[in-house]
Amino acid sequence: MIDTRDKIVSLEDVEQMCENCPVVAAYCDPLLPEVVHHWKALGRNVILIIVPPPDAYLEPRARAELGASLSFVRAVAIAGEDFEHPVEEAEARERFIAYVRERARQS
Repeated sequence: MIDTRDKIVSLEDVEQMCENCPVVAAYCDPLLPEVVHHWKALGRNVILIIVPPPDAYLEPRARAELGASLSFVRAVAIAGEDFEHPVEEAEARERFIAYVRERARQS
């Protein structure tokens, strides 16, 4: 059995792992299917850098484990607050959270 948590490495280590691998800054809070499909289209050996989302629901380690569970992800690193990189999933996350909140109000 493969323990995908072994893919979680330090930010310094991930920089040395692969020069030509696609790098994606991500929240993984939650892990959205539309975002996963976009990342998968980048090919194998995707490097995920987990960045802190506004109002996080999950701890950084849990979000890293979600990202590491994806078969096409080569490595995952957890970045601090000072890491600057655009997060492509930010808009999708906002739409999802708004949808969930609206559904909760309707219940």
